Amino acid sequence: MRLVSTFALGMLLACGIFACQGEQAIVPRDHSNDVAEEGMYRNDEYGYTVSVPQGLKAYRMKAPAPQHGIMLDLNKGELWVNGEYDAILARSVDAIALSTAELWSAHDQLRVVGISSTPLSGLAARDVVLERESFEGRINYVHLVVAYRAIPNGVGVVYTIGIQARTKNAPDEKLFSALVDSFHLTDLPNRGSFRQRRKPPTHNSEK
Repeated sequence: MRLVSTFALGMLLACGIFACQGEQAIVPRDHSNDVAEEGMYRNDEYGYTVSVPQGLKAYRMKAPAPQHGIMLDLNKGELWVNGEYDAILARSVDAIALSTAELWSAHDQLRVVGISSTPLSGLAARDVVLERESFEGRINYVHLVVAYRAIPNGVGVVYTIGIQARTKNAPDEKLFSALVDSFHLTDLPNRGSFRQRRKPPTHNSEK
């Protein structure tokens, strides 16, 4: 199975969490079962903080749903911040960025405008931009910053800050940049289930 096929499944699940609607019409999201976040948002599960721009609200799913991150509603689109473990063991920001671009391109018929290097809280990251060639009143613009955090002797973490909108516009890009600039890494929990298990040493008992 190709890397993009496996990664696509994970991204589609993430898009389900954050209402990535792609080909569908942009419909306001119902937040009645979500938790509102203002100011500094801290995610201890995936080790990061990000600041919600002043005057705005972000939303996350209520526990016990997985706490990957937050989303913000735009006038004609959405912003989101997401953290998840590198379940497919890509172990490379380039592989993850390419797979993400291929997924959006195949699923939503968007073309890749560019993939470039950019930092994210000290991590090597990739800036990914996709657009639709013709305006169709749907999602025509996607902008992502994707980063990979290596974990010694364990499974790394993938971070994505993204925006999907009907068209590219300065106010939305300003909010996107604010999220990127305010993103900071924090300590990760010691999660044995996400670390590569080592066999315990065997000792020969003396009789």
